[in-house]
Amino acid sequence: MANLRSVTKLLTEFATICTEKQFANLCATDSSYLDKEYVYLSTIQIRGELCGGVITGILPSNSIAIIPQKCSAAYLAFLLTSFPCQYLLFEGKINTKDKVKVTKKSISKLIAFEVDKSTEKAYELAETIKAQTFQVYLENKSDLNYHHLYYIVADLCNILALELYTNPMFEEMGISILENWKSLIVEYEKNGNVQILFDGLIKSNSSLRNQIMKFHIFENNFDKHIKNKANGLEDK
Repeated sequence: MANLRSVTKLLTEFATICTEKQFANLCATDSSYLDKEYVYLSTIQIRGELCGGVITGILPSNSIAIIPQKCSAAYLAFLLTSFPCQYLLFEGKINTKDKVKVTKKSISKLIAFEVDKSTEKAYELAETIKAQTFQVYLENKSDLNYHHLYYIVADLCNILALELYTNPMFEEMGISILENWKSLIVEYEKNGNVQILFDGLIKSNSSLRNQIMKFHIFENNFDKHIKNKANGLEDK
């Protein structure tokens, strides 16, 4: 079982958070920021939709910039575009709300996790593949296969994030998503064939897929742990 008893800290300890005006002023002072990867979050978050990600250059209108200081932009995007983060931004009311307006203040209250480098890279890869499959989906909306492909990768990212936010419950239920994802990554890195990763998410004999299916049986039990994370940093 992967050790995910990570230290939780406020997001502001991992990144600088800027409004549009603040980011523009920052770039005017130091143009190198336009060449660095950072995360944007739309100020209007729509339930279940991807309303943020890793970019470089000018911040899109009606967005908040999250500039990494202690970790990669992809890792922060993994956290900030996940279901647990959206759950917190929606204050646990996503069953009744379609969208919510977020601000620098509300984003600054979010938490992030100190993880080891191999774990951070595993999350980065999942986030990168999610962003790539989302782009392919946007370009091929009429093809349901691409929609399904994006769904299964986004599902992986959400469950990986839930495992991080609610790790004690995953341990109690014997569910290990990160450990199996890392095993797939080892195989992928041996030959560079990304199909290995997709097969791990789709094929019935895959340990990762079986762990994901096991999670979905119990997924309604995780709200309390996410709320605990929203109410303080003591639940580690």
